[in-house]
Amino acid sequence: MPQGASQRFHPDDALRLFYAVLLPPALQSAIAELQQRLRRHGARVGWGAPENLHFTLKFLGEVPARMLLDLRRVGVETARRCAPTVVTLEGVGAFPNPRHPRVIWVGTGEGAHQLGHLARALHRNLEASALFLGDSRPFAAHCTIGRVRDPRDTDGLAAAIGSEASFAPGSLECTEFHLMLSELSRSGPTYGSLARFPLLAQPRNEEHAHAAGGSESGDRSRA
Repeated sequence: MPQGASQRFHPDDALRLFYAVLLPPALQSAIAELQQRLRRHGARVGWGAPENLHFTLKFLGEVPARMLLDLRRVGVETARRCAPTVVTLEGVGAFPNPRHPRVIWVGTGEGAHQLGHLARALHRNLEASALFLGDSRPFAAHCTIGRVRDPRDTDGLAAAIGSEASFAPGSLECTEFHLMLSELSRSGPTYGSLARFPLLAQPRNEEHAHAAGGSESGDRSRA
């Protein structure tokens, strides 16, 4: 955690927090171009700002600032036992399904298994530390890029999402994750990193054997 970060807040301050893997500028730009193509279809969508794009590992919600040191400790312990990996971004989809889009996302190919391993390790450590209860929903490696504000008149958007199935903007080297602060406003959320956690373990060959396993279904990013 940056020196003095915990001193920025009163212990009773409620902070909206989540753990995440951030996207590099090149992928931010590629997804911004995708968003522009999807905008043309007229649906009312709240599009994520390119600088905010990320993979949510665990959404914590509003927690008291006094928990920051414990959350940092869990992040350090998780990162110590997890290895860096390469994550390939592939495809565009929507929850609950592309024909009735509510949450629009970019998916993953290679590296989805390792990203899921990181998320599950983080969940287990939070639960073992009695900070949060376990999450029964499977983790789905995806990057949320927009949320539909009005479910009407989304036929064109649904068709456009289907036409972007081959979207493949590249890969990111996942070498760290962050504890993020989300501050809400009328213009949209502003995100800031409160701590970064470099992944320190050595990659294992058996993990790479599962790298093409694709996304698991279920978890939906709220951050």
